[in-house]
Amino acid sequence: MRRILVAALLAVWSLPAVAAPGDTPKDPKIVPAAWHDVGAMTFKLAKGEAFRLVSVGKMQGESSMSMNGQDMSFGMSGTTVSGTKVVVTSDTDGKYKLDMLTDELSMKTEMEVMGQAMLISILNDQIKVMQGDNVLVDTATGKGGDLVKMFQGQGVGYNAKGAMTITADGKVVGKMEGDPAFIKAQGMTPSAGPFMVVFGKDPLKQGATWTVETDLSTVQQLQLKTATKLVSTMKVEGLATVDGVECLDVSVSIPIKVAAAKAQMEQQGVEVAFDLKGMVGSTTGHAYFDPKAGKFVYASMNSDIQMEGEVGLPGGVGQMPMKMHMKVKGGVFRVPVVAAAPK
Repeated sequence: MRRILVAALLAVWSLPAVAAPGDTPKDPKIVPAAWHDVGAMTFKLAKGEAFRLVSVGKMQGESSMSMNGQDMSFGMSGTTVSGTKVVVTSDTDGKYKLDMLTDELSMKTEMEVMGQAMLISILNDQIKVMQGDNVLVDTATGKGGDLVKMFQGQGVGYNAKGAMTITADGKVVGKMEGDPAFIKAQGMTPSAGPFMVVFGKDPLKQGATWTVETDLSTVQQLQLKTATKLVSTMKVEGLATVDGVECLDVSVSIPIKVAAAKAQMEQQGVEVAFDLKGMVGSTTGHAYFDPKAGKFVYASMNSDIQMEGEVGLPGGVGQMPMKMHMKVKGGVFRVPVVAAAPK
């Protein structure tokens, strides 16, 4: 039973902390375009405007741990589609207040645990976990007991409401508001906001670079307790058409290096301490903006991260050395909100 608990704990840590809508957007057709001056880039949002930010991610990972002198290894792969509805509720003084709702969740992750396949399926607030032919958790039938609490944390963002205010250049100002789950889910980008890039005030020239500093507070389900900063480098690569829309192509590079940090994972009342000895890796990608409309269109991102540390076992029975290597490839889409059919 303890091995199942440990496997469940690892699965909870490994799964992406995002929510999801129904249909998965397709990758757009991107074609390089000849450069011309686009001037200064600013977001042009209007009160009452509504759209969705939909994220699609595919993860592959390997983990190893040691318990009672026995080494265990895990292979993981999964797909997550995440979506957040955004409504612009004010557009005054060069600032935009965004009301946000992460309203659906779908996720599927496969693991190999001690030679047996584990399948974790989540749809909205329904969770089902299989180990081989054995059903460990099924919230639709009430099966799972205390194990359910460990997986319920994957609903971070599901049906969670929040609000943030951004400037016309994309920077978040003031404090985020809303449900704790919403604020926690935004932990990776408190300064860059939901659109990946913060623009400067100067006209954007091809090859121009600048940096944005971000406080890192979340890594997957880990909440960092040690202050950690990331410095993102942005570069204007040029222009490109994205499904026929001329866009500014901005590359994003975020090196990740943490020497040591205290962290904690909270899962519906189950708190687990994690002593992060080291983390190295990077996130790179491209963000595309329509300079005429002043709108984010699409972004593609790739992450490759390695972690090493010790995780506290449930019940305070000791610590367990753990290593993890994760690769995530994904995209973020701006899609229109479909109006409800008249009754």
